[in-house]
Amino acid sequence: INLAPLQAIADSFHDFDGQGRLTVIGNTGLIAARTGAPTSITHAYAETDSAMAAQLLPITLSGQEWHHTESDTLRVAIPLHVIPGDKPWTILVEAPRDVVLASANQGARRLMFASLALMILMVGTALVLMRRLLAPLEHIAAAAEQLSSGDPDVTLQTGGTGELGRLEEAFRRLASYLKTRCEDARIIATGNLSTPVRCASDKDVLGKGLESMRTDLQQSIQTIRKVADEFSGVAHKLGSEGLAIEDAARQTSNEVDGLGDSLRSIEGTILAVSDGSRDLST
Repeated sequence: INLAPLQAIADSFHDFDGQGRLTVIGNTGLIAARTGAPTSITHAYAETDSAMAAQLLPITLSGQEWHHTESDTLRVAIPLHVIPGDKPWTILVEAPRDVVLASANQGARRLMFASLALMILMVGTALVLMRRLLAPLEHIAAAAEQLSSGDPDVTLQTGGTGELGRLEEAFRRLASYLKTRCEDARIIATGNLSTPVRCASDKDVLGKGLESMRTDLQQSIQTIRKVADEFSGVAHKLGSEGLAIEDAARQTSNEVDGLGDSLRSIEGTILAVSDGSRDLST
């Protein structure tokens, strides 16, 4: 067999940045072609690398592929059936690991950078979304603290969507309700009991309580006014009777004074009679 054309093919093997090597091994273990080593033709491959020969040749001669990836040089050997029915030849390709994996490593680096960029984008997006979610909650928390301090003048802007928007709207209605109830309590405290308290619903316990308090105060004030009017009438009557008693007492005093004069007159008469009796006795 003229091996020169086969050696030319082996010498033209410039894969893996020209650092790859192609070796053709016959089924008897002799080298038929080897990249950059034409003098090795017809020499036994075991003389070049006995350890590799002992590993790969039995496998490829049995018609199976062989791979060696545990060193700095990657080796792949495949069987090649030249003559049907005969044992296969072996095609061995060798190349430095870093050269073979350069594109893979570059792809891995690109993938790593892309993953890092995607992660940064995801984290940024998550932060933005979290901020959008937390901002309304912060507003609600601030409004709740204001309400808990007794200040009902709460203004809550609603702009959320979904469940968060429903929460904002519900809290805004709650703040408005509490503000209305506080205004009702202020009106009652000022003494204005003519304005009824409008309950938000049939379950508005606070509204019903304020309305009940308003009506009870109104009834109590009406009762107090009635009692005061009755007391005023009694006092006026007592005042009139007191004047009559005073006149009677004055009249009685006058009569007592007249009685004293009569008693003194009687006393004078008695004295006169006594004197007359003595004169008569004499």
